[in-house]
Amino acid sequence: MAHEFDTTTLRRMMTMHGYTGNIERLTLDNEAFRKVLFTGKKLQLVVMSLLPNEEIGLETHAHTDQFFRVEAGEAVVIMNGVEHRVGEDHVAVVPAGTEHNVINRGKNTLK
Repeated sequence: MAHEFDTTTLRRMMTMHGYTGNIERLTLDNEAFRKVLFTGKKLQLVVMSLLPNEEIGLETHAHTDQFFRVEAGEAVVIMNGVEHRVGEDHVAVVPAGTEHNVINRGKNTLK
């Protein structure tokens, strides 16, 4: 029997029960610019797909660190004006308060 829940109930259930999934497969299969997989009290899990020359946009999160993992393609992660190339199977951690952007300067989709 299928159950229908409102958005608030679903968020509460996800927070209470956690989240499991094959993050590599979910990331590689994702074609949306931004898809939220889980939102908890202190963490949000998101997969993204950036086309060539697409970027997330310059942003700063005052109280939240961010973790980026590249599954496919090559990212340019800019932190406080300094560019870092991040390739497949590598990560970038952006500390809270750091102005940052992620750009796909490659020829293939960045995931």
